Amino acid sequence: MLGIWLQAIGFQLVWFAWALGVPDDLLWPGTVVSVVFLLAHRLWQAHRRTDLHCVSVCLLFGILLDSVLMHWGWLSFAQLNPAPWEVLQPWWMGLLWACLGCTIHHSLAWLKGRLALSLSLSALAGVLSYAAAHRMGALELTQFGPACIALGLFWGLFIPLLQTLPRARKAASMGESTVNRA
Repeated sequence: MLGIWLQAIGFQLVWFAWALGVPDDLLWPGTVVSVVFLLAHRLWQAHRRTDLHCVSVCLLFGILLDSVLMHWGWLSFAQLNPAPWEVLQPWWMGLLWACLGCTIHHSLAWLKGRLALSLSLSALAGVLSYAAAHRMGALELTQFGPACIALGLFWGLFIPLLQTLPRARKAASMGESTVNRA
């Protein structure tokens, strides 16, 4: 139980390190806190394959979401990637998304099986996170209303779906093993 609270606090430290550092061109605090968070998670968690899968999925969908919103002109970041990579979300957001992936089956696990609560809290937290980063200067929601709607829809679906992935993968592998036995 203590580990879950430490992870939740650790993720918030990661988020604040980026949200406070990026507007002032201070990328090293966020980098250090993110790497320490990822290493600590790697050392203390037993389900490394599942967690690696979640980190990978979070990173992929984070790049897609943020890059699409940038392309549509709904979102811009204070610190962009160097050319020719500026069309993608900044690398530092990738680290933040990777850290989020570590929380899905640990400090956010209490949302599993509570679909209505997970949908609503994920949607609200996702929008509030981007809105707070906007207010702090780490990013700009250039089309605030449409961006918030898109973010709410994405987050409301993403976290509950991501939490079901290990069960879906396990069921698929169980199906494959029973098929192979027949």
